[in-house]
Amino acid sequence: MKYNKARKYLEYIQDAEGKIQNKMIEKFQVKSLLTSITAPTDREAVQTSGVSDKNGNLIVRLDEIERQLASLIEAFVDAKLERIATIEKLGEGLEYMVLHQRYVQYKKLVDIASSLDYSYDYIREIHENALEKVENFINSPH
Repeated sequence: MKYNKARKYLEYIQDAEGKIQNKMIEKFQVKSLLTSITAPTDREAVQTSGVSDKNGNLIVRLDEIERQLASLIEAFVDAKLERIATIEKLGEGLEYMVLHQRYVQYKKLVDIASSLDYSYDYIREIHENALEKVENFINSPH
């Protein structure tokens, strides 16, 4: 695939956002487990069920997930701003609009073509030309 480096560079933010969403699901699941575990109510039992250990382990896991999530979000914001700045190097024309809608708003080329009232083939050509420029941006020394 042509301009694969530019595509991967720009698609990173969507992938990173997916990781954040997955980590948020993990957090929700651990919180759900934590709230569903109850302490034993029978005080006459001699043996304990280990519920407090389970709660403690889940609290530690939840804290770890929250730290990972904060780190993922920080990296995502930095990466997104960097990619937007790269796309903005294209100026305010059609190439900018196509790449912004494709890689920042996550729209498909066919939907971009429809919303901008251009043919899909023309938008695909604009997309390829813009990717070539991005590839040059990321390959050139800063």
